[in-house]
Amino acid sequence: MTLEEMLAHARGLPLVQEALRRLREGLPPSLLYHSARHTEDVLEQVLLFALTDGLTLRECELLAIAAAYHDIGFLVRVSENEVLGAATAEEAMLKEGGFSSGELAEVKTAILDTQVRITAEGPRQLSTSKLSNYLLDADVSNLGRDDFFDKAELVRKENGVTDQATFLKGLRVFLDAHRWYSPAGQRLRAQGKRKNVKLLTKKFA
Repeated sequence: MTLEEMLAHARGLPLVQEALRRLREGLPPSLLYHSARHTEDVLEQVLLFALTDGLTLRECELLAIAAAYHDIGFLVRVSENEVLGAATAEEAMLKEGGFSSGELAEVKTAILDTQVRITAEGPRQLSTSKLSNYLLDADVSNLGRDDFFDKAELVRKENGVTDQATFLKGLRVFLDAHRWYSPAGQRLRAQGKRKNVKLLTKKFA
């Protein structure tokens, strides 16, 4: 199945459709980065990585659901929104039916793992499962893409940071702490991230 075919299949899933609808209609315009467009981007990226590494159709479907719901907690609050996202995904999956307890746990774990945690290396997301590897890489795929600085600017504005230098320093710390978890993430985005690190370093020169 091609990426376009998989995307069409994923967008046709009722759970994914419902989550995207709620995000488009309910997210406040002040969320410049964590918008419905970001969720659409994560959905596409997670399926790209999953297909690249040969994951099964069922795994792709679970990842599509996790991607669609990973930021839905922003409809209620910004802080610790991942807990709400995981709970909302579980509720929707239980309502639709047809999912095992293990699949429910996989989706919840992947969403919960998108929370940025403070580690000895710096702030980063920590993967604890196979599906998390793909959702986390998709969530920050822009770190290794040409739109990195455009996305970073949206993050800065969304968080109300006015000091550009302070923001860029924090961004560099995040980049240094970040790790790709999936083979596809490493293969498709690592080189781009190295390029962006070099460009960011030049901004401090």
